[in-house]
Amino acid sequence: MLNIYSQNLTINDGGKMIVGEAVNVTIEGNLVLNNSEPVEIKNSSFIVKGTSSGTGKIKYTKTVPVGAYQYISSPVDGQTLSDFVNNTSIETGKNSSSHNKGLYYYDYSYDKWVKYSTVNTNKFDKFKSGQGWIVRLKDNSDGEDDICFKGSFPEDNITIDSYKDTQVFHSGFLYDYIGNPYTSSIAVFKEDDNSATFFEKNSDLLEEETLWIWDESLSLYSPTNKASLTSLDDEDFYIEPAQGFFIKPKKNVDGSLSFNYNMQRREIKSSDQEKSSSSRPEIKLMFTDGSSNKYTNIFYIEGTTTGFDNGYDSTIFDNGGDDFGIYTHLVSDSQGDDYGIQSLPNSDYETMVVPVGFNATSSIQIIISAAIVNFPAGISVYLEDKEDSSFTLLDNSATYTTTLSEDINGIGRLYLHTTSSVLSTDKVALNNHLSIYTSSKENIRISGVYNGVAKLRMYNILGKQVLNTSFEGNGLNDIALPKNISAGVYIVHLTTESKIVTKKIMI
Repeated sequence: MLNIYSQNLTINDGGKMIVGEAVNVTIEGNLVLNNSEPVEIKNSSFIVKGTSSGTGKIKYTKTVPVGAYQYISSPVDGQTLSDFVNNTSIETGKNSSSHNKGLYYYDYSYDKWVKYSTVNTNKFDKFKSGQGWIVRLKDNSDGEDDICFKGSFPEDNITIDSYKDTQVFHSGFLYDYIGNPYTSSIAVFKEDDNSATFFEKNSDLLEEETLWIWDESLSLYSPTNKASLTSLDDEDFYIEPAQGFFIKPKKNVDGSLSFNYNMQRREIKSSDQEKSSSSRPEIKLMFTDGSSNKYTNIFYIEGTTTGFDNGYDSTIFDNGGDDFGIYTHLVSDSQGDDYGIQSLPNSDYETMVVPVGFNATSSIQIIISAAIVNFPAGISVYLEDKEDSSFTLLDNSATYTTTLSEDINGIGRLYLHTTSSVLSTDKVALNNHLSIYTSSKENIRISGVYNGVAKLRMYNILGKQVLNTSFEGNGLNDIALPKNISAGVYIVHLTTESKIVTKKIMI
């Protein structure tokens, strides 16, 4: 890319500036725009480190695929919705005269996506900085088209004071749908004392250091975190100008999300940016029913743990939902969350068994394959199926295939082993991968007891027994809690035919 620098820049009336594609412009000082023709920027970066003033405007153009949903935000201040739809080839309704446009925002008060209309009164008359939108362009033979934003350079620092315009419910979970408000990329993850990143600025307000970006090819919101970088020495992950993305806010925490001008970077890079090859061990489990394709990633990184590592473990977007898909649960201290990215230590492989969950309906054939790279010599990857007590060696050509006799939604059937041994049922106990957690205020979930009778007792912190029951293991067992049980810490004592487990839980 071409890099252009200027100390100060003034464009008076009659002047014109066009920034072609793949150009990085940095104004080290101040920008003054008094021009009647807007500064035109297309698929490039424009950063002003000083102040921006004057009555002139800018026009930012981004090329996107057509006939697919694009998650966007405005990189300029003051762009009206009516001008945007009139100057963009947006898909309309069922007929050519329809006033409903292929431009959507999420209305938290109604809990649904709302399509912008040119005749009805809408909630917004212009794009708000940092707010995310969805747009769908008319299909054409080129396969791509431009979206254009016209307005003023955004303010130095942008704060989203109210979550009501950005919050989205999905599968019962709350997210914020926001977007890059600048005419340059913003840095997301990398820790750097000399500059800010999005998560450095906002991590106290968020459940996870994870962002979710729509992947049209797989019809899913793909999680991205620090582990998504090919190596920890890579450059930071960048959010492109006009790119929308999801984050997960903490519950009952007051605060405002912030974008800081110091987050800006010259490079136009995002999830498809080129990276150097990685030397770390990785497993990508791929899941298909012949028509839909999903995946989940496991990375082995020095310094991570078998429990939750914020910034290195990421839940799937519909965490706890029942959409077709594959995921893992944490090796240790699982709370029942479904992970699209799990990072584990790059040592002691044979001590780590990963619970693998999936959602699929009965009577279909499912196939699980694996892309395995950089594993230590002698370590193989096996997928255990407790339904038929089988072990399938996964490599870059072998697959696991089965036809489901019933709907599956959760963990308890499949487990991933990394071992130097050839595995069989006589080497792996049937009930040796147990997880105990509360799936609701009324329920304890026991995962991994696949056969035999198990006994469960639960005590409060004073040692008083509040629950004593038994159940026949079926992989995923739900145990009803006593009615009107008080909130607090409890001790669960579980006895199976092969082991005894004690676990502290919070209700």
